[in-house]
Amino acid sequence: MRAQRRISARAGAAAGALLLAAGAGACSPDSERADTETADPATSATDLDTALERSVAWSSARLDAADPYTLVVFDFVHRRYAIAEFADARALARSGVADADPAAEPELRLVRPDVRVNAAQLVEPDAHAPSVLVRGALACDEPGTPAGFEARLDAAIAAGGYDLTHAAVAIGIEVDLGCAPTGGDELRARIVDALATQASADTRVDDVAIERLAMLEYLGARERIPAERVTALIAAQRADGSFPADDTAAALHATVLATWVIAGQVEAGPDPQGADAQGSSVPGGGDPAAPLALLG
Repeated sequence: MRAQRRISARAGAAAGALLLAAGAGACSPDSERADTETADPATSATDLDTALERSVAWSSARLDAADPYTLVVFDFVHRRYAIAEFADARALARSGVADADPAAEPELRLVRPDVRVNAAQLVEPDAHAPSVLVRGALACDEPGTPAGFEARLDAAIAAGGYDLTHAAVAIGIEVDLGCAPTGGDELRARIVDALATQASADTRVDDVAIERLAMLEYLGARERIPAERVTALIAAQRADGSFPADDTAAALHATVLATWVIAGQVEAGPDPQGADAQGSSVPGGGDPAAPLALLG
């Protein structure tokens, strides 16, 4: 099956997935990376199709090795872009947390919609910054985002890296749960600008660099993904279809993010940076009869 036939044409479909990369499964600073400073900026449709086919084939053969939260991302990519090979991801994720204790896993709501974040988990002083952002967003409807949540998002924008990408995840989660996104359009625009600025400055392809591109796709800002970074992404793909990481679990995370980005580029057609690219994955949109919200 050619990659183009695998991609759903539903523009504006709702997005959703937690990227727990900073806490688990991500590349370490010393992990394998692809140096792409001299990458050719031209990426053909055939290059994209081939890269998508290969990444899907490698990932689908190893879904049972992915952690439940990475499987949530696979499930989103399956539903958003009609990639049938990932259809089992949601069931595998739920199976993986069947015995999980919500008190020990505040982000469990991503996999089990019946779970709620405990208010005490929103103010843990030693909690990792990206996790705090996700927890706060998951609590937006009940018990409510913690005091100073917008300031935390502002700090994440300034910090960059995984803090920034998880700020993007957080405002998407809020929309998925029917909450008004913290900071509104102005904060979203600043997150997009920061993602695009950091992506343009990247010279290597690693987990956080790929995550930046995926978050631009997620927030409906596909046109802000630099064309040269797409070319660099394709060039970094390994011979087996995966993307650079330390081990299989980390490679599954990096590869599902890369698949997300490439699928968006294939869907966009010959001009992914053109005017028609805007709004391709804006959270909260799409066909209400076929919701693609985070908590599927």
